[in-house]
Amino acid sequence: LLLLFTNKNTEALADNLSSAEKIRALAFVRYSKRWQRNTFTLGVLTVALLGFNFVQSQQGQEIDPPIIVTAKNGVITIPVSTITETLRRYGASVGGTLVRFLVIKVEDKIATVLDACAICGDVGYIQEGKNLVCLNCSADLHTLTLGESGGCHPIPLSSRVEGDSLLISEADLSAEKSRFPEA
Repeated sequence: LLLLFTNKNTEALADNLSSAEKIRALAFVRYSKRWQRNTFTLGVLTVALLGFNFVQSQQGQEIDPPIIVTAKNGVITIPVSTITETLRRYGASVGGTLVRFLVIKVEDKIATVLDACAICGDVGYIQEGKNLVCLNCSADLHTLTLGESGGCHPIPLSSRVEGDSLLISEADLSAEKSRFPEA
């Protein structure tokens, strides 16, 4: 804004110049005003876009309620035929705590991870295309990287396939229950 006021003073000073100098000085003033106006407009647009992005990121996305599963003889069993490339959220009550975990088919393997990470906690993830998105920090994670640790990756959960069933040990869930609030 200071530059806008100084240009008006420059126009007044141009009255004391010769006609060629006056034309040159006024052209410079117009040029400066145009740059100031464009810079101001760009700044306003940048702030508006950042504000819009912030508002969009703060809109509440919620996780689907988990499919509740129970352990039999210390093992949770999920039929492999129900596992697809679409994220499925499961939950098991372990010592009064609902421990959520995710199961998804990635290429020819099955990925099992907790619905929590070491950084953002148990806020959860949603699927957008082939990516998982953290609902806390909006980190995009490609499903091929599931099972890796670090960053905002979901915490890996040990599992194995036997026959037509995916098996998850209740002890593995119990070891991670502190990451979730008690029910």
